[in-house]
Amino acid sequence: MQTAVGNLHKVSVSGKLTVMATFGKTFFRLSALEAGRSYDWTALRNARYPDDVQSAWSNTCDLKSSAMNSLLNTLKNVAPETTAPVLRMTVFLSIQSQKARAEFISQNDMWEFKETCILADEYAYHDIILDNETSFRVKVFSELYPDANSLWSSVKNMIQFQKQASGDPFDTKPTLASDAPRGLSIQHVCTQNVHAVANFHGLRFQTLQGRGRDSLESVTLEVRPPEDMLKKKRAGESLAFLVQSLVEILDPSP
Repeated sequence: MQTAVGNLHKVSVSGKLTVMATFGKTFFRLSALEAGRSYDWTALRNARYPDDVQSAWSNTCDLKSSAMNSLLNTLKNVAPETTAPVLRMTVFLSIQSQKARAEFISQNDMWEFKETCILADEYAYHDIILDNETSFRVKVFSELYPDANSLWSSVKNMIQFQKQASGDPFDTKPTLASDAPRGLSIQHVCTQNVHAVANFHGLRFQTLQGRGRDSLESVTLEVRPPEDMLKKKRAGESLAFLVQSLVEILDPSP
């Protein structure tokens, strides 16, 4: 981590800096091996990455973790919600080498456009594992708002929403209009109830609730440094503060 922080001190950030931790777990998929079989360590050690093994991050809290439950309960107590959560849909798009996200908010049974941000640079990401039940991934990246005459400024008009028979807004499927530019594609969609930010121990916590596999509720917890710190665009300082503060909260022992 010290090396990562040192490297980030040398980075010149363009656009809006984001330094964020998200709780979850790393999973490994053995795609080229047979399902339902047991493999000894020798066979696994010879597996090739990424042909035989791919990794993925769950991005959801392990509610079996006592530390995770304790933190969620603490956040509810220190910052009780006074407003209802907002239902947000984030549509991740790409064209050629460019990536962007478009956000929409559900209001009066309609999806209202909020903003579009273009991914400018990805500087670092690291997984911090505290124990078998508690881990988080930290990401450092920057985003830009689109110019008025660019493709990304009008992409909101190219996204259509297909409501499903269930009437559940979580089941709404966004698609691209027929006049969308060739090569533009939707990579991923994330629909979540976004709760208000809770300030605790100098950090900003935000809980998001969505739908996981088998339509079960999933809980995501995002953590960021203070906004004033990010505005200074000191990526290394922000990352070090975030990780150190979060570890102190989760593992208060000296």
